[in-house]
Amino acid sequence: MNKYFFVSLFCVCNLCALLPPLYESLHQIQTVINDPELANKFQSGELIISIERTDDGYLIKTNKSTLIAKVESVPQVTPGPGHYRVVFGETATK
Repeated sequence: MNKYFFVSLFCVCNLCALLPPLYESLHQIQTVINDPELANKFQSGELIISIERTDDGYLIKTNKSTLIAKVESVPQVTPGPGHYRVVFGETATK
């Protein structure tokens, strides 16, 4: 009986474990920045001024435009940083 308890406890811990909020948000921002599509959304002469958290992603502001990047969680089986997919909106010129 104890053997089944530990096996089920291990499975539940694997599915529920996440990193602290600071590290999860850092991982999300890295996912947005490392996405190759981000560079295609802006002109090469633009400078990123800020990245602000929104309800469902991030608002990226440059000196010429703004862009919303929605961050969607991808299901995972093991603990650790979450896996994310980024969906970029249309670039809006200031």
